[in-house]
Amino acid sequence: MVGMSRRRFSQNRLLTFLLIISVVVSLTLHLSRAVHDPRLHHDTLPAQGNPIATHDAAPSPGAPVDGQEPAGVVPVGDAASWIPSPTARHALTLVDHRHFHLGYDEQAKNPAWVAYALFGPITVHGHEHRPLTFETDFATAAHVANSDYSHSGYDRGHLAPANAIFTRFGEQEMTETFVMSNVIPQVHSFNAGLWEDLESAIAGRDHKGDGWAGSQGFVWVINGPIYDQTPAAKRLRNGTWVPAALFSIIFRHAGTSWDALAFIMPNADGVMGPITRYQVTIGTIDRQAHLDVCAGLPSAQASELAQAGRGDLWP
Repeated sequence: MVGMSRRRFSQNRLLTFLLIISVVVSLTLHLSRAVHDPRLHHDTLPAQGNPIATHDAAPSPGAPVDGQEPAGVVPVGDAASWIPSPTARHALTLVDHRHFHLGYDEQAKNPAWVAYALFGPITVHGHEHRPLTFETDFATAAHVANSDYSHSGYDRGHLAPANAIFTRFGEQEMTETFVMSNVIPQVHSFNAGLWEDLESAIAGRDHKGDGWAGSQGFVWVINGPIYDQTPAAKRLRNGTWVPAALFSIIFRHAGTSWDALAFIMPNADGVMGPITRYQVTIGTIDRQAHLDVCAGLPSAQASELAQAGRGDLWP
């Protein structure tokens, strides 16, 4: 009896061992097929309808990826793969919204830059219903409030414009631009004057044309402040810096690279057009705004773009 029990025990151990071997072999074969299946290996490109959708998962701009191109560039020769994310001399708080993203300067209590993309002609028509106030953006440490601008003499000037987002994406998406991380103190006559003219040239106006976004099919826009000194000479009562000027850069596809128009306009009363009076190079904006606007592009393209910005206006 003892011998039979020992034989059964040995048989059971053998069966258990064979079962374990079978499971291990099965898993190994499955993993091997997965590793070699080409369908499971592809570069993730920005979604055409929402180019910011993959931004959260992207590495920091300018960081090398396995010794290849800098982060922010998908090395497939596709210009549309670049997501603008300028770098600054000091750390910025990166904030993503559905149709725009920004680098926030906590010291200035302003965005250092805001970037948004527009695709093709106007698709949403009519008059937008705008929120009455701007929301505090708790993704920033500054927590600037709508009331911080009250009675200051300055507009809450959008950098990702409400009308541009409305005419491409709709009213709900437009309301997201009413957040304090998307505004800077702007002189009203400038905000409602030449700056609005530039916004219209980029995005168009309902029943008045589709702007460069329509004629070029796709544009990236980066807007931001330029200060007269550090800290700025003028500040709101909560310490928000008042820019001396604003910059705007508009990128379009140029083959597998980019072309651009660039502007610096004074944040002041009496700023008169035409907008061509204020054209500059991207390199000028880099120096005055203390940014590397083309961070994430291969160095050859970035160097070439630094000289761009003063070409003829696009149709």
